Amino acid sequence: MRSAVSTIGPSVTWPGCHTQRMTLSRAGWSTAGLAFVVVAGSACVAPDVEVVGALGITVDQQRRPVVVVEACEGAATEVDLFLDRQGLAEDEENEQVAAWTSDPPVPGMSELVLHAPAGSWVGDPVGALGDRGYVASAAGEGDREVLSQVAFRGGDLAGLEPGTVYTNDPDPDERALIGRSAQDFAADVCSRG
Repeated sequence: MRSAVSTIGPSVTWPGCHTQRMTLSRAGWSTAGLAFVVVAGSACVAPDVEVVGALGITVDQQRRPVVVVEACEGAATEVDLFLDRQGLAEDEENEQVAAWTSDPPVPGMSELVLHAPAGSWVGDPVGALGDRGYVASAAGEGDREVLSQVAFRGGDLAGLEPGTVYTNDPDPDERALIGRSAQDFAADVCSRG
């Protein structure tokens, strides 16, 4: 399972992992001195977090991005969208594009329509995404609960099929997105079925 993970202190690399450092905007984690590390498209998970679900990306009929949030255990409370590491020095943090929170927390599967957040998801809409890399990450209810991230390029959106949920290839060296039905995504993420 690909993962968005957190760890105490500066960016940490686990053997075989490709990491990207970001500061988590969630107040409880920030004050605890936690850094947010995205493990881009890999099977690496930090030892101090619990992965409680995953994110995928899909598009609506107009090919606008929709983040699919699957919280298998507990519920999702925050989704963040960041630019990727392109052009950044090792000590620079990824730029945050947007953040959405849910109150109450959202259990199970939900969709966050980036251009028009609705339902439990509250935050500013995001218009058209340029052809560069993005990373969507999410936090669960617990202090150390995360959902695995999804990384994609704005240019990828035109080739995605509405209703199909895409995740990153498990090979960290592959940039391809792998599509499957929403039911299969939930079953794979939550080991149901």
